[in-house]
Amino acid sequence: MKNTALSLLICGLASEVNAATIDTNPYWTGSDTGGFYGSGQSLSVDAVESYIVDLTFYFSPDSNGRTFDFFIRDQLNGGQILFQAATTILTGANTIQVGEFFTPGSMIFVQFDYRGFGVPSYGGQSTHYIQTSGVDPYTGGYGTFGAVGSQQAITSVDLRFIANFSTGPLSTVPLPGSLGLLAAGLAAIALARPRNQCG
Repeated sequence: MKNTALSLLICGLASEVNAATIDTNPYWTGSDTGGFYGSGQSLSVDAVESYIVDLTFYFSPDSNGRTFDFFIRDQLNGGQILFQAATTILTGANTIQVGEFFTPGSMIFVQFDYRGFGVPSYGGQSTHYIQTSGVDPYTGGYGTFGAVGSQQAITSVDLRFIANFSTGPLSTVPLPGSLGLLAAGLAAIALARPRNQCG
């Protein structure tokens, strides 16, 4: 029984897919952007796990109920739109399901257009951002601010976000380590089977 349980555990581990994650949450110090048309974040696509599952950003309560436009581009200003969606903001965490492959190792630019909400004449705070003693907490990117299409990069500033990467949905190419675990699990199952004893 113990061998069977162990083998099932090994087989289960063999089917898991590790995922790269960027998470700047621990660095947030309570700051919210204000007085901007939009904001964004540049980030590096993982060299192996280049499929972005989802992106989570955090917003001030002032943004609650507003609809913002969301873009992923291959350049800070201009360039090609690689993904876009409109999203209605909830206070706190907002997750955008992306489900797209991007060029491994490339830099992409995730941007929110606030549709005029953040302009000083309208007032209100928008996204959470991070600035920790002039040190960029996410060294693979930087915060961007201003109207989408004419944003400015501000190094040592990041948005508060989580980016989840994977090798893709239901990946059919097993990793060498996964194959080894699967083989060990099958061998354990075979050894655990009761054997008929003769005479």
